[in-house]
Amino acid sequence: MKLDAALVCDRGLSPKRPINEDRALALVDRGLFVVCDGIGGHSSGEVASQLAVDTIEEALGHANGDDTDDMENVLENALRYANRDIFEASFATDEYFGMGTTVALLHASVATEKAVIGHAGDSRVYRFDGTSLHRETYDHTDVEDLLRTGRLSHDQALLRGKQNTINRALGIEAEVQAEFKTIPLVEGDTFLLCSDGVNRHLADDELEELFQDGLSPTELVAEIKRRCYARGAEDNLTAIVVATGETRESTTRRRRSTRPMTSNGSRAAGAVDASPRRSAPESKDAPLPPPTSIPMSSTPRTGALGPVAVVAIVVALSAGWFAIGRVSARWFAPAGSVVLPAASAREAFDRGEFAVARAGFAKLASDEPTRPDYHYWLGRSLLETGDSREAVTHLEEAARLDPAVPEALLFLAAAYETEGRSREASDALRRYVQSSTTPAGAVSPAGARSQSGTGASGNR
Repeated sequence: MKLDAALVCDRGLSPKRPINEDRALALVDRGLFVVCDGIGGHSSGEVASQLAVDTIEEALGHANGDDTDDMENVLENALRYANRDIFEASFATDEYFGMGTTVALLHASVATEKAVIGHAGDSRVYRFDGTSLHRETYDHTDVEDLLRTGRLSHDQALLRGKQNTINRALGIEAEVQAEFKTIPLVEGDTFLLCSDGVNRHLADDELEELFQDGLSPTELVAEIKRRCYARGAEDNLTAIVVATGETRESTTRRRRSTRPMTSNGSRAAGAVDASPRRSAPESKDAPLPPPTSIPMSSTPRTGALGPVAVVAIVVALSAGWFAIGRVSARWFAPAGSVVLPAASAREAFDRGEFAVARAGFAKLASDEPTRPDYHYWLGRSLLETGDSREAVTHLEEAARLDPAVPEALLFLAAAYETEGRSREASDALRRYVQSSTTPAGAVSPAGARSQSGTGASGNR
């Protein structure tokens, strides 16, 4: 059995994320693969993720031999040391305060034919067995906890949008409880480690179909990056694909696409370069629909709003961007009555298929005109497809139907400003700032990354 690996570690396309806070490590000869997604935004998330990668690599270097029976303890201690280093560094300067990082790791031992998987946060590890894709980790988020305990349905979770309240990460608290498990390492299996910048654009079923195409690791990471870019690449994105031995011909030949192979993905044993400046080449086959990156009109602009509005924008963005998508619980259908089309439309929005989402929410808002959530998501879909005038109508209606929820006001301000209605945009922003309150127990923005965040239980 041999290991073959490839990775992409990329900043993405969002202008709100000028720094790549993701880090990746792939030591093929040692069988160690790590993905870290830095938390903190202006609080140096990239420092935390780099500290984690360096500490894990150093800990493995001090391990004796390649005995996977002991490797789980070695890696558990490595994460404990990394957590300590990040936590202590966060108090060294104000710049670092509140930083942290998620982590997902794989140690694949060819000698013992065992694999250790560990993680903290919402970075993931998947395993493809030649036929089906299995998620080997569960996100450490409040929503995932509710799903696992049956207190929230999958459709209800979709309607909650991008509410990723992380409840575990390295460096946020003095101690961290990472999850570990050891599984058999089966020849022909392929692993994927990724940050949430990947799975926010590619659902599990799409990833499964992609692996069924029988591509090499190099081609897989290139295609993952290409699809994320085609859908806006709103976050830093990192993916490591690790293949064990030869691909299972009995399954992949039947599913192999006619797209040309550009590389066999073979590498000499050693470290794969994880520099964010270097990434896998773009795939030129199987074109997807045109890119659907977020238009600048979707974000409130400050050009013509005056000093008060500018201050309001700054406050709103710093205090509220990570809350976008956390629509009031009163906007969700009760348990057992979630309408499937709503969940489908919401999922289409997350995938960047805004025209599909627009059509879905337009039908829903027409059928149930008193539902503020339908008007809210229709307004956002209209903004994304360039119809700011119609977006104003539905965002105004959402704010009118449920004035206690401020998110509609933020996007209403964006729609007003796009329409050149600066005074109304300024007023909407003031109302947003006045109505936005920090819930009891919420973490302050010092522990949050830009547009996503975390603390001991940070909003993202």
